[in-house]
Amino acid sequence: MNIRTKLLLTALVSLFALAFSSSASAQAPRTKVYMLFVWGTQTTETRSMVELSQRRVESAFEKPADEYAKDPRNYCAQGRLSYFREKFVAEIATLSGANASPINIKNKCEELAAKAGSNDAVFVYILCHGGVVAGRDGKKRHGLSPIADSVKDLDMLHKGIARDTIMKAISSKPHRLDVLITDACSVPLPSQLQNVVPKQNPGVRASALPYLAKFLINAEGTVNVNSSRPETPTKNSEEAMGLDSPNWRTPPSGDVERFEYERFAGTVFTNAFLKLAIDDSDYDPENGWSPEQFFVDLREKLDEQYGETLSHLRENSMLGAISKFKKQRTQTLTRFVADSLPNPDDLNYSSRRGSQRSGGSNSDSF
Repeated sequence: MNIRTKLLLTALVSLFALAFSSSASAQAPRTKVYMLFVWGTQTTETRSMVELSQRRVESAFEKPADEYAKDPRNYCAQGRLSYFREKFVAEIATLSGANASPINIKNKCEELAAKAGSNDAVFVYILCHGGVVAGRDGKKRHGLSPIADSVKDLDMLHKGIARDTIMKAISSKPHRLDVLITDACSVPLPSQLQNVVPKQNPGVRASALPYLAKFLINAEGTVNVNSSRPETPTKNSEEAMGLDSPNWRTPPSGDVERFEYERFAGTVFTNAFLKLAIDDSDYDPENGWSPEQFFVDLREKLDEQYGETLSHLRENSMLGAISKFKKQRTQTLTRFVADSLPNPDDLNYSSRRGSQRSGGSNSDSF
C-alpha cells in the first residue's frame, strides 16, 4: 500500500468518525437545567430562619471554602452541587425580599420556561408563608405569600399568588421535566386568591453526581409538591415547621451545643430537601429516575428530619422550642394536581411520631 492510499484511507476514517460523532451528538443533546429559588425574607418574624435556609442551600452550589465547609450547621453541604452547576445548570435565578413579588415570580418562571428547550428541566423552589384560600370561583387553592410583612397579615389578595399560576408559568413551554417545590404552610386562610415516565438522558453518568443532579438530568414529567398537608375531613391542616436562630451568622466559636441546635435550625423541610439533594451515594433506581421516585424519597427524608429534630430537642431539654411541634406531630409532603388540588393518597398519609414534651415557644412556621 503506497503513501497516497494510506493517506486516503486515513482521511476516510477521520471523516467517518467525525460524521458518527456529529450524528450521536445530534441524537443526544446535553440536557440543561434552569433554576429559580424564591426566599420569603420580607416577613420580620421569620426572616432569620429563612435567610439561614437560603444560605445553606446556596452554599451547596458554591465551590468549597474550608472555613465554611467545616461548620457543622451546613451538613458539610458546600460545593456538593458545584460540579452539577458548572456542567448542567444554564441559569440560577434568585428572588428574595421585596423582589419576590408575585408578578416577579410569574415573569421569571415564564422567562426560564421560554429559555429551556424540550430536553431541558425547569426547577423552582419557594420558601415562604402560605395557606389554603378560596378563589372567586369558590374553589380552594394553595396560595403563597412571599412578600408578607407579618405573619399576622399575609394579605393573600394583594401579595399572594396561587401555586397553579406558578405551575402554569413553568409549564408554558414543553420541557422534559417541570418541578415546583414549596416549603409553606397549608393552613386555611380567610383570603381569596400529570402522568410521568422515567427517562435516562443519553451520555450522563448518574452515579457520579449528587441526588438532585441525577434527578434533574434524567427524569421526565412534572413535580408539584408542598411541604405540608391542607385540612381534610379527618385531619387538621399542617404548618411548615422550623426553628429560628438569630445568632447563626456568628462565626464558629467552639460552642458545640449551640452548633448542634443550629444544625437543626431553619425550616425542617428545606433541611430535609438539602440532605436529599446532596446525597451522593451510589443510588440508581431499577425503574429509572422519575418524579414518583423523587416524591417517595423526599417524603421519607422529611419524615426522618422531622423525627430527628424532635428527638434532638427532647434529648437536650430544649423545651422552649417544642411547643408548636407538640401540637403537630407530623409534617406531610403533599402533591398537587390540576387547579392546585392535592392528591387524595397524600392527604391520607400519616407518618408515626413519638410523644413530645411541652414547653415555651421559640419556633415559627410558614
